Amino acid sequence: EALIPLAEHTVLVGGVCWQTVEFQMQLNAAFAARGLISLNPDGSFADYKAWSQSNGLSSLVYLKNPSNMGVHEETEALLNKLKECGDSGIDRIITREDAATRYRLYGSFSFVVCSDGKTVFDNGWQSENLEATAQTACGQIGDDENGWMLAIGPRFTDARIETVYAIPDVAATCAKLLDLRLPMSKGKPIAEILAE
Repeated sequence: EALIPLAEHTVLVGGVCWQTVEFQMQLNAAFAARGLISLNPDGSFADYKAWSQSNGLSSLVYLKNPSNMGVHEETEALLNKLKECGDSGIDRIITREDAATRYRLYGSFSFVVCSDGKTVFDNGWQSENLEATAQTACGQIGDDENGWMLAIGPRFTDARIETVYAIPDVAATCAKLLDLRLPMSKGKPIAEILAE
């Protein structure tokens, strides 16, 4: 509440739910074991070729040099091997291209790794599989995307809308508010909440 008066317009969005999980998977530990992450002699982080950034039930994998096809193929092969072993907690591996075309998710990542629903991804690089807490707040890429949006400011109406909109529509609404163009976005501004 204290931050809202500081901005002319405030948009809060979320797609978080409570999910019971049993394990943590540290993809970066697998990357370190394979030499895709280099460590200092004391075990601290030194550099990376591939890095996993957790989103809870999914993780984005970034390549330091995405145009290096050797590292790309090595990373993809490692992810597929982890998935095939069955106990890594990986359900799906989505390429950047598939993430854009199927889920309209864009970014500088190279892969999206999705959980089996029982495993949460962690950013550590010390061990590969850990016991996890009973519940954690997670987001996941998938076909059942639910979320919420709260918008306050002079260019928004006072309406409460119960209609379900896709995440790209939220992006298109924010872009319209900022007078920005998103030529690659498939979303449409949510007209019901925008004041004329």
